[in-house]
Amino acid sequence: MRIYFAIDESLLCQLADESRISLERVQGLLVFAQTAGWLSAQAEQDPEVLADQILHETASAQNQARFVLVAEVSDSVVSAVPNSPGQVCLAADISLRQIAAIFVADASGELSWYGPTELQTVLDLTD
Repeated sequence: MRIYFAIDESLLCQLADESRISLERVQGLLVFAQTAGWLSAQAEQDPEVLADQILHETASAQNQARFVLVAEVSDSVVSAVPNSPGQVCLAADISLRQIAAIFVADASGELSWYGPTELQTVLDLTD
């Protein structure tokens, strides 16, 4: 399952240093996914438009977060949050190898894409 979550600089550094974000830290995140409930509430059906929409919803949920990560995780570690379409809980660490993309927001909230191998480049932007 593809998940979307916003993080701060300290979690980005943890990901770089430990190649993972610990379950303890994961449980404190707002995590989103295109759940059945979320999809049924959307007027759009185009997969690219839906991916862009949930990406921006994730960034907005954290007051225009600086970093939004996209990861692929096993369905078995994901559970839907009742009465919150699109929001999910995770029951596992997130490893660096699960990261599919890193988005960095500029001052205006525009998101720029970086691949998972560009983590050091993203960290350099925080200096």
